[in-house]
Amino acid sequence: KKKKKSKFLEKKMTATTPPTGDLSRVITDTIDKLTASRESIRRATKLFMDNISQAQQIFPILVSRISKVTMKQKLAILYLIDSICQSSHMKLNETGKDALIEAYLNQTYHSMNQIIKLVCPSPTTSSPLPQQHCESVSKVLSLWITRRMFPTEIVQCAAKVANLSLDLSNQSSKRSTPDSGRKEHQREKELKTEGRSHSKTTPPTPSSHSSSSSLQNKLIEGRRLTFNESQITKEALTQPVVYIWDLDEVLLLLNPLINGQFAERMKKDIGTCMELGERLEKLVYNFADQHMFFKDIELVDQHHIDAVSNEDDGTDLRNYNFKDNLSGNIDTPENRKKLAYRYRIIKNLYQKISLDYLLSEEEFKDFKSAKNDADLYMGGWLDIAIQLIKSTQKDKYATNIIVSSGQLVLAFAKCLLFDLSQLISVDCIFSSQNLGRQSILETIVKKYGRAVYYCFGTGIETEKACVEIGIPFLKVKTHTDMKQLQKQFEKIREWREIN
Repeated sequence: KKKKKSKFLEKKMTATTPPTGDLSRVITDTIDKLTASRESIRRATKLFMDNISQAQQIFPILVSRISKVTMKQKLAILYLIDSICQSSHMKLNETGKDALIEAYLNQTYHSMNQIIKLVCPSPTTSSPLPQQHCESVSKVLSLWITRRMFPTEIVQCAAKVANLSLDLSNQSSKRSTPDSGRKEHQREKELKTEGRSHSKTTPPTPSSHSSSSSLQNKLIEGRRLTFNESQITKEALTQPVVYIWDLDEVLLLLNPLINGQFAERMKKDIGTCMELGERLEKLVYNFADQHMFFKDIELVDQHHIDAVSNEDDGTDLRNYNFKDNLSGNIDTPENRKKLAYRYRIIKNLYQKISLDYLLSEEEFKDFKSAKNDADLYMGGWLDIAIQLIKSTQKDKYATNIIVSSGQLVLAFAKCLLFDLSQLISVDCIFSSQNLGRQSILETIVKKYGRAVYYCFGTGIETEKACVEIGIPFLKVKTHTDMKQLQKQFEKIREWREIN
């Protein structure tokens, strides 16, 4: 059946898109004023995503401006393109294949060589390219590979055009296995169908098609799963249980607020929804900047708090100069040690410091107001989520794990701000941004070993990952879903006690 366009996208196309001439002037003016600051990138990204229906007209304007600006602005434009692609990629993970949402990814795919050549023009003897500039560009390209936003060979080809070396050290070892090769090959097949394949792409093989069909059948079966007695096996009553929660899509709903999907799902006003989401997002970023070294860590953030703990030599940090910022290269032992020091401070802050101690009276009041407004709009969702986690903790054999699609430091900030830090240990929080959802789930299973696992989310990427590694995936989208889960958790606890 032909997919219906989401009401959210229809509203964007009809209500927020100005005439092309006016839009061109707005886009040009926005690009000329663009800086590398997060707020500037966020506002520009929102403008492009709001006008995604005119991607064919406005994306070339963005690319053409690269040759007319300073080196700093060239980098800012690349960060903007990266942000736009990330937003599109996130929406695809939530909604599935959609030609409209893929518009900017297609444009970037076709223009990648040109973009990188403009951002990193050929150096001259009198004007060589700054090393930090090249490292920053390489970092963006490396992340495009590790996040599987574009095929590896396409990104490597673009890097070669500008003589850039890519740092792929953050990729999971799983990516080099035959299975991961099959997945990337399948992605190449999809791109070829869409007219986005590279001339050197290997033709699809029958095994790829067979694997894809098998996965599709599993996904169809997986969507029928409900959290009921048929899933409560004997093993579930006698082994530890690990509950894996999507932080932004299930527990806090920040992503559905920011992109308007919560409003579409619950038939509420989209403008109010997105405004509340952006208000909370800004407070989270400010908190992470002020208390968790986010500006230092942003480009080198890891998947787990202990990822670089071996680099921490135990130095007394009371008089340490944290103004010695990290560079974009995490490969050097010195930079890994700096990151380990910052993670140690964050870990102590998460475990021992209360929120009212960290925030001024005015900041505390602002956040409580924004949180209460959002919870009221969401029908008490945040309170239900807290109660849901508490209900699992009555079972001494249960462990709660949080996975965020955003950066790890931001996940810590959200847990502190939304009272989850009192319920979820700091070492039970993971970020899938760099490694991908499947690799993170595999990491969790490896860490917690023999147990019964359940994963709660909404996105297609998470659903596919669960099917691949054999974890039950349960969609949680409504208040009813949340309340039913709470009842089932109580049943599991009771069954354990009886058995």
